[in-house]
Amino acid sequence: MPPRNLNIIIVTAFVSVLCYFAHQRAKTAMMVGNALDLIDAYYVDPVDKEQLLISAMDGMTSTLDQHSEYIPQQEYESFQDTLNQEFAGIGIFVEQPEPLKPVRVITPLVGSPALAAGILPGDLIVNVNGNDVSSEELREVSKRLKGPVGTDVELTIQRGDEEVAINVRRGRIEIESVIGDYRDKKNRWVYRLRDDPSIAYVRLTRFGEKTVRELEQVLKTLDNDFSGLVLDLRGNGGGLLHAAVEVSDMFLNSGRIVSTRVRGGEVEDRFDATEGTLIEASKPIAILVDTDSASASEIVAACLQDNQRAKVVGTRSYGKGTCLLYTSPSPRDRG
Repeated sequence: MPPRNLNIIIVTAFVSVLCYFAHQRAKTAMMVGNALDLIDAYYVDPVDKEQLLISAMDGMTSTLDQHSEYIPQQEYESFQDTLNQEFAGIGIFVEQPEPLKPVRVITPLVGSPALAAGILPGDLIVNVNGNDVSSEELREVSKRLKGPVGTDVELTIQRGDEEVAINVRRGRIEIESVIGDYRDKKNRWVYRLRDDPSIAYVRLTRFGEKTVRELEQVLKTLDNDFSGLVLDLRGNGGGLLHAAVEVSDMFLNSGRIVSTRVRGGEVEDRFDATEGTLIEASKPIAILVDTDSASASEIVAACLQDNQRAKVVGTRSYGKGTCLLYTSPSPRDRG
């Protein structure tokens, strides 16, 4: 057979294989698309096709493990904000204690535009920029509060029996992930127990992009001037894997931090401690955990315990077998 004919046969076979796999993918997508069209055309009530697609994706991930979930595009930005530890808004934590009831301010963040404008814990948000939000969902109200830095948002706040109009200019809000036991008179965190200043106290609320830098600065400021350290991971649902690895490395001179495995149980990556620590080996460390300590929190706690560097105290942790990039959604949000 002439070489040219052989080349043609090989190329044809390769293209055929590609077309086959492309058809298989397209067939699956067409099935989902056809189902959406049929429901849209024949269901007794009008439907939201985007919501149907989200439900379909949720259905697929629900057949996996309990930690796998589909993140809609409109929620992706919020997840990124959590990891990046900053967002554009007025700087408040809010919650919705009851469905169809006004969103309530948990607290304005220190140094935030909301605090400067006079928003207080317990305030109920009933109107945003002329829109009645007294019965809107928490997520929708949070979206209305966010916006470009430097723009204004008009709020109507229900405070007790009166309604108060407040104008707030949005800013770039940074989210702290390393906090202390209490704030001093200048609103700075104090990383020592109020009842026993000889004990250093550091609480990590998440493992984000800035966590390592924040913790490193705190530990350098403490400069080993304490008799023991409490590392509080209660309520910390996790975050970035590399942040958990680098935090663990601050306390260890050597030893395995964590390894990751892929399908089939094969080890993909191994992370080991490097020489040098920010805390002297003679300083005892206690790590606090609870049922909401998950993912990256469990990596840090287990690593320091397995390497005999810390004692873990508290209730049974969440028990997450995987370290995901994102924490689970909570009933609280930011604006």
